Parts: sequence; C-alpha cells; structure tokens
Amino acid sequence: MMATAYIVSVLGLVLAWKMHDRYDPARYFAGFWGLQILLIATLFYTTFAFNGRGLTYIAGMGLVFSAGSVLGRGMGKNLTEKASRGVFRPTLALRMLQFSLLMAVLNLVEGLWVNGYAFGDLFSGEALLRLNDAASDNRYLSPLPVSLWSRITLVFLYVTPLYGGYLLPLLEGKKRIWTVVTVLPSLLMALTLSVKSTFITSVALYGVGVLVSAYANNRDFLKVGKATLLKWIAGGMLFLGLLFLSMVLRTGQFDRASVRQTEQKIVIYACGHLPAFDAWFQDHVGHLKPSWGVKTFYGLSNPLGLAKREQGVFTDYVILVKQQGKPVPHLMDTNVYTIFRFLLEDFGLLGSAVFILLAGMLAGYSWLQVKKRPDNPLFQVVLMAILFTIAWSFVGSVWAYTSYMLTMVLMLGLLKLTFAR
Repeated sequence: MMATAYIVSVLGLVLAWKMHDRYDPARYFAGFWGLQILLIATLFYTTFAFNGRGLTYIAGMGLVFSAGSVLGRGMGKNLTEKASRGVFRPTLALRMLQFSLLMAVLNLVEGLWVNGYAFGDLFSGEALLRLNDAASDNRYLSPLPVSLWSRITLVFLYVTPLYGGYLLPLLEGKKRIWTVVTVLPSLLMALTLSVKSTFITSVALYGVGVLVSAYANNRDFLKVGKATLLKWIAGGMLFLGLLFLSMVLRTGQFDRASVRQTEQKIVIYACGHLPAFDAWFQDHVGHLKPSWGVKTFYGLSNPLGLAKREQGVFTDYVILVKQQGKPVPHLMDTNVYTIFRFLLEDFGLLGSAVFILLAGMLAGYSWLQVKKRPDNPLFQVVLMAILFTIAWSFVGSVWAYTSYMLTMVLMLGLLKLTFAR
C-alpha cells in the first residue's frame, strides 16, 4: 500500500499544479498533504510503523478536494465581474489592529499573573524554566479556572495575526512593522506559559491573512524574488528556532539531556501525525459508527452540551516506532491523528469523502468569487477559513475550537470596517 500512497500523492501534486491557480486552496491541500506523505514516509520509513492504508486515503482525499474545487469553479462560471469599489482606510485599519494587539497582550498578562509570574521572573532563566514546567503541569494535570475576560481576549490572540497578515500587502513603509508585531503575544506565551500551539496557530493565521489579502487586493505583492525567498527562509528558520526553544523551556531544564529530548520530541510533533493516523486507520476504519459532525464541530457541539471535548481531544495514544523487543520511551507516542480521524468518526469512509468534495466545491466557488468580486468580505473570510483548516489539519479540526470559529466572525467585521464603500 505504500507504493499506492506514493503514486496517488504524486498524481495529486501534478494535477494540483496543472489545474489550479496559486491562490486556489486545492493546490495547498494537495501540496500540504502530498509533500508530507512523500517526505515523511520516505525519511522515516524505517523509524515509524507505516502500513500505507491511511496514507493512501489521505492522498485520495487530495484528489477529491481537487475535483470539488473544479466543480465549484464551474458553478460560478456565469458570475459577472465587478470592479472593487471599496476604499482602503489605512488609519482606521491601523487603529483597529493596535486595539486588537492590546487585547491580545492583556490575555497574555492575565495568563502570566494566574500562573504566578512576577515581572522579574521574565528576566530570570531559572524562574522561566521553573514556571514553564509548572504552567505545563497546570494545563494538563490541574487546569486553572478560566475567567470570562480571558475567554473574550483569547480570540484576539488569533484574530490579531490574521488581521495583521491581511494588512501587510495594504500598508506601506514603517506601518508594516505593526503587522509583524502581531505574533509577539503568542510567541511570549510559548516562551513563558509553554503554549506552543498558540504560536504555531498565530504564524499560520498570519500567512493565511497575507495570502488572501494579496489575492484580493495586491496580487503583485507575492511575486517571489531572491530577496523575498531569503526572507522567507530566514523567517522559517527563526520560527523553528523559537519553537524549539519553547519546547526546551517546557522541560524545566536547559542542558544537553533536555536538548536531546526536545530533538526527539520535535520529530514526533512535526511528523508523528502521519504514522499515528496510518495505524489508527488500519485498526478502526471498518468499525466506525458515525457521530454526524459532533467531533469535527466540537466548537459548536461542546458549548451546546451535545458532546464534551476532552483536553487534547483524543485520549488514546499510539506507539510510533517499530518495536524490536525493547521498551519504547513515552516520547515516541502521540494522540494527534489529523483532521481525517474527526471526519471519519463523524461521517464514515464514504461520508468523509462527500464532505471533502463539498468543502472543495466551496473552496473553488469562493476562489472564483474573490477573483471576480474582490471586495466581497464574506468570501474572503471563507477562503481564510478553508486555508486555515488546511494549515491546521495535521493537528485536527479548527472547528473543534470555539475561539477559532469566533476569530473568523470577528475578522468578517474587521474587513467590513477596513474599506469604505
């Protein structure tokens, strides 16, 4: 089955680049998952226990999403083009971004206070290690009470980088610095409170905002030259370095052993979702009872009382390495199974394919709407939501979190205020 997974992945990549525009989410879906399968399965084939069935399913879903995108574009082929009538309000946009940033900072400050940080601790390496470790334990072993204020400001940790990325192609000169600053609250949260997922999410949202804004407002912005490519590479290396540092701090130590432990752990975090889903798919795909959207959309079902989302969502772990009679360290297991486990448990094998086909149709139709009517904020946000779903799909479903859903609602309001019509 591994050979089939490779073939379908390559086919999906070729078709995506032949059939879809560079702003079409179908290209990102195929590229995101096809390249993962080819690289991770090849580099770690002797380390992880792959069987190939789950990987073939994922690669096949890339083809389904691509087909859906083509159908969605066909549904909108009769749309008439309308020139943009919106006038960008740079001063108002910058003020809204600054307010949003302030709210994100306030969320960080409350988190530091609740977890026992004093101002001086931020400049003490020993205190930083000790409190990082304590914050991690608090989150998983004895969660601290969450205030209403914290829940409200949490949304700004996410909408701020999304809006900041959106403004990057629109603002000029030194004003662009404000857009980059939007990822700092989540970065500081990763370094002090050991919440690395917030930092990863913020960076992903920032990229999504840049992409959609460039497509809708300034398509020349993403023309890649040598200088731009070098900036992207430098930014990517800085992101990985800071993520690695936050994971070392989480151990509560900073020595050779903790660095080696983090090196092993980051491989699991970056790559473990594929072998985990592959193993789960083989063992469970024939024994699923559909829950009809409850898990994929925990962000709605949980507050409505229809279901309860556990910390980490899935509590069952899978051992990733091939066992050869030796005990397997805890660092080599994971409970991250990608968005595809959510979809399969909710809709089954056929139902998940139909769901992804419909999502692809929505993506293709939204892509065409923004192309022909670039000042339509609704379909811009739909594109953002789809791209964010793809970017986060290696972890799970973004729709399992109410804060992510509210982020998109708030972003729609910000876009309507950003342009005068």
